[in-house]
Order: sequence, then structure tokens, then C-alpha cells
Amino acid sequence: MQRYLFAFDLDGTLCHDNGFLTDLTRNNLTKLKLQGHLICFVTGRRDIDLLPLTKDLYLTDYLITNNGGKIFDCHKRVTLKNNLIPEFVSKKIIEFCLKHDYFIYVLKDNFWAVNYLTENVKEYKSYLGAEPNIFRSLEDLEPLSEIEGFTTTIASDKILNFITGNRLEASFVMSDENVMDIMALGVSKEQSLLELKQLLLGEYVTVAVGNYSNDIKMIETADIGVAVNNALDAVKEKADFITNRSNNEDMILDIINFLSL
Repeated sequence: MQRYLFAFDLDGTLCHDNGFLTDLTRNNLTKLKLQGHLICFVTGRRDIDLLPLTKDLYLTDYLITNNGGKIFDCHKRVTLKNNLIPEFVSKKIIEFCLKHDYFIYVLKDNFWAVNYLTENVKEYKSYLGAEPNIFRSLEDLEPLSEIEGFTTTIASDKILNFITGNRLEASFVMSDENVMDIMALGVSKEQSLLELKQLLLGEYVTVAVGNYSNDIKMIETADIGVAVNNALDAVKEKADFITNRSNNEDMILDIINFLSL
């Protein structure tokens, strides 16, 4: 029997718009695992962002988080890779945002910090069930060498111009409307999916499923690329298959039917 490695984006793809999985989706992920397939959640979320899904992580064999920056083996409880942003790059980005009072999230492991509270942060902390740290200086974020990524939702264009204008070693991607994630140079979902497939000795056919621009390359790279019904047109153009159902309608059923599983 052909075995598949399913690489599911979370927000806008596997998760309902409320940020959670439905019972029907959970049941079908379990069905796929019982058939001998592997499940991988591939997401722009960092560790802290997965807190609301803690009870669902038993459903996945691997986690690719931070848009490809980290690969975690859920069975062995081992981090297979973790690309950190160079300390001097983080220092420059933080100093720039503090100087100009540009809002930014700072993320490392289960630590998250913001330089001030916004309405979106207040809503998000309610979803996470965790309070953010408030930083006013570099010292509040030490050690800077452990920073995995940043997220911007305000003044993203100015922060991006600063990064590119100063040729700082960092990657960036739009993970949602008005949301820009900043990671270490060379980080991408597709690269980590390729690395994971190599670790598995190429024994699995990769099926990548996504909805947004940060999923396009992953969908192109996978053996089978799937766009959900609610995906951007640019994502659908690169997909081998487009589901009839959206992320709010348990689109996993369409994939199972498409592959006759």
C-alpha cells in the first residue's frame, strides 16, 4: 500500500476559522494514522501559538513550525532542527522597532513578547490563555541569541524596508492578511518538508495542503499539492487538486476521497 506523508497547514486549512480542529477532522486524521500514513502540521505558528491545540498534538507525527524554522519529532520528543535568527540581526530589528515605536511580536520557544498591547494582542492572549511579556529594552528579551522569529501586523512595510535596506540576514513571508513573519535566512516550509522526507528515506509520498501565499512553494514542491477551497487564487493555480470543501467544512474528507483512502 502506498504510504503518504500529509503536510497540513493549520490556520485557514486544517483548522476552522475559530482556530481549532473539529471532531470530524480529528477522527479522519486518526483514520489516516491507523492506515499507516504520517501526519505533519506545517505552520507559521511558533511553540506558544500551539497552546490552544495542545490536546490535538497527539494527532501529528511531526511538527514543522515557524514557517519551516523548526522540525519536531512528536514521538521521540526531539527537535530535529531549529533555525535561530542571528543575534546581531535580532538586535537591529528590535532597536529599530523600539526607536520608531513600531509594534512587533518577539518569539522563542514558549516565550512571547510585544512592545505594547493592541486590541489584537488582547484578543490573541485570550485565545492562547497566556499573557505576553512586555518589553521596553533589549535587556527584557535576553538572551537575544535564542530568538526564533518576529511577527509584525503594523508598519510591516517599514520594518521590511529596514531589513532589506540594511541587507540583514533574515527571511520574511506574509502568513495572513497584514501579518508578516520574520525568520532566519533560508527558512521555508518547503525546505523543511524536503528535509523531513529525506529523513524518512523517501518512503512516503508527500501531500502538501494549504491556503495562503506562504504555502505556495510547499504545494509546488510536494509530490501532490492540494489547495483548499478557500485558498488564494495564486495557491489554487499551483495545486494538483482543489478541495470542494473549505477549512470550515472539514476539507480533509475531500482529500481522503481524492486519494481513495
